[in-house]
Amino acid sequence: MKSNLFDKTEKRLLWTLTGLCLLLGLAACSDDKDVAGGTSDDAGIVAITNKEVAGVSQKGPFLVGSSVTVQEMDGRTFVQTGNSFRASVKSDQGDFVVKGVNLASQYALLEVNGYYRNEVTGEKSEGMLALRAVTDLTDRSHVNVNLLTHLETGRVLALVQEAGLSFADAKAQAQREVLAAFNIADDLESTEDLDLFTGKGGAILIALSVLMQGDGSAADLSERVARASISIADSGTWLGADKTEVADWAFLVENDYSENSNEKNLLNRVRQNVELWMSGVEAPPFEAYVYKFWTAEYNLGNCDEGNFYEVRENTNPLSKLYGTKFVCDEDRGRWILAGRRELQGVDYYGVTDARNDAVYKVLRIGDVRWMTENLRYKFPVTNTRNKSLCYDDEELNCKAYGMLYDYESALKACPDGFRLPTYNEVMNLLQQYGGAGKEAADRLMSMDGFGAQLGGYAVRANWFAWEDDAGYTDMNKGVAIWISTQDYPTGWNVLWIDSTVAEVRSAPGASAYVRCVVDEPNQEKTKVYSADKYMIDPRDNASYRFTEIAGKAWLAENMHYKGDSSHEPCLLQDGECFYTWNDAVGSDSVGGVCPEGWHLPSREEWNELLSLVAGRIEGDADYIHYYDINFKLSDLKDWYEGDYLLPDSNDVYDFTVKPVGEFYYMMDGTGSYFDGGVAAFWGSSDSVRIISDYVEFNMPNDTLEVGHMMEMDGGYSASGQWNNKRARLSVRCVRNEN
Repeated sequence: MKSNLFDKTEKRLLWTLTGLCLLLGLAACSDDKDVAGGTSDDAGIVAITNKEVAGVSQKGPFLVGSSVTVQEMDGRTFVQTGNSFRASVKSDQGDFVVKGVNLASQYALLEVNGYYRNEVTGEKSEGMLALRAVTDLTDRSHVNVNLLTHLETGRVLALVQEAGLSFADAKAQAQREVLAAFNIADDLESTEDLDLFTGKGGAILIALSVLMQGDGSAADLSERVARASISIADSGTWLGADKTEVADWAFLVENDYSENSNEKNLLNRVRQNVELWMSGVEAPPFEAYVYKFWTAEYNLGNCDEGNFYEVRENTNPLSKLYGTKFVCDEDRGRWILAGRRELQGVDYYGVTDARNDAVYKVLRIGDVRWMTENLRYKFPVTNTRNKSLCYDDEELNCKAYGMLYDYESALKACPDGFRLPTYNEVMNLLQQYGGAGKEAADRLMSMDGFGAQLGGYAVRANWFAWEDDAGYTDMNKGVAIWISTQDYPTGWNVLWIDSTVAEVRSAPGASAYVRCVVDEPNQEKTKVYSADKYMIDPRDNASYRFTEIAGKAWLAENMHYKGDSSHEPCLLQDGECFYTWNDAVGSDSVGGVCPEGWHLPSREEWNELLSLVAGRIEGDADYIHYYDINFKLSDLKDWYEGDYLLPDSNDVYDFTVKPVGEFYYMMDGTGSYFDGGVAAFWGSSDSVRIISDYVEFNMPNDTLEVGHMMEMDGGYSASGQWNNKRARLSVRCVRNEN
């Protein structure tokens, strides 16, 4: 008898002859021929008679109506014979029953095709997916179909048909290889017995489902699974760039040391989705397998008491985070970015950036307290004056290295109580670490101190272009960190660190990283109030910060409600909304700009606020001037370009008035013109005033309908006055009192 390990040419000829035998019904063709898995004498073929095959189909669970097919396989060649039995998924839990199954052999291929529940989004898939399972029905009537059964199917057939293994041995080997492809070494029951919602197998199935789905569509998932299946069938392992892309994505969404709250964490949402589908039954602990996957792909190894505080690099050259350093963190017992490490034996403390809940470690070096990692604050899209970039436009790089800023944006990037380091402070830092040169570079990159990471920098190919034209360079070679020009105003400079040197360099037109330092003069200053609360406008779901001043809740940012299909009051200019007085107040038929429960402040309410903050007040009923406000209601950095030390009074009420401008209405009725560099807000009070300046334009009765406004110019002072109702100004709202 010839060996079972015959070559592919002989096998293709055998499969062709076998197919002809089946077609022609020639019994003689089967006499003593070599077959996959053994000869006809020892194949142990068992006919299946009138069997009921049940199970659950899960990626997430397949939806009711998805098709289920049991296909007969030849017991010797494991080729489909064409004989099949069909049914449908019975519910949105993915369960099915196929009755009256009659097969010539015990080997069958099950396939489920349909829509499924997406664990990542929590929604039904927008496209269909097909999953398979190959099984031996001799002693089983329950067969679950899932990602593991699908990924092992091609490998099982290859091992039987090409390597001559028995079906049982092929199944066992294929299961081990598929699990190993996801860096899982756990022993499991048969994949056909695994259920998404129970036990270790369920945890692994959820993890695989999340990893393969990612943030892609059903079509993306189908393509990724197909490529992985082909690779595993051919080699017994998952090869190719897909696997590393999945690891990078998993790192981004899995890290529990993210600045996002637990409610925002994607894996927490996956858990909530799964538990909702199962009426609150606790989902198995799948998160650990997601963590194991990306740490193994980065070749980090174990993190345990034997290597706490050890630093290792991601050595996967296909990863977008190749070369990034991770540290084995004792508190969490896991690998975390070295830039977010817990410092061992170093006098540090933590601070939280209230703008995005990012947490930073602060370390005193000499007389200056430095953040020990680069800033990760992203300017909102509504801020058209400032820019923040991720290296190579990849969000992963922002997670690993922080964000890149042009110089003017860097001046405004640090959170309250922090600022850019000055030239003298950077020079003192270099002296603390051994002076400019390699010694300082090595020590500044140490993970138990300053912790510099070589994240490169960006330059603008076109002086007038921003991120669309950014050229990124020197990743893993060096890093550029902005220096303030407060005490060295001759140019734009950065602290440059690479493997050979640490020094100050000129960097006009660059986008570099930001290391904030504590603004010592402001260290003892606390805000009178803080706009750390939010309200939601139900009309468009926009959120607004508000602060409570003198017992009233005031919005701490301008309204940007654009109206509805029947009325659009907003005149949009540079991302800001400007309104006429009538639009701001509203009428019986059309609502005002402020949402329900809030109102446009009256003249008296504006006067109450401004009287609280002003040092001196002059004027009369028509015009009141409030002096010596001294930036108590605004941030100096929003009003004046350049690098200035902030006054102690800087925006202490967290009101954040910005010079977005206003639209004056021309006295001759020819229209409006824009006046920048000021801030002006409507009040709800109105009047009819005699305006002497309007006489020459023959205004009726020399009068004009006017509304109250508050105008701030320069941040130092403000005025309460009257303005033409057809002018367009900004709006701040006050919450109604109970």
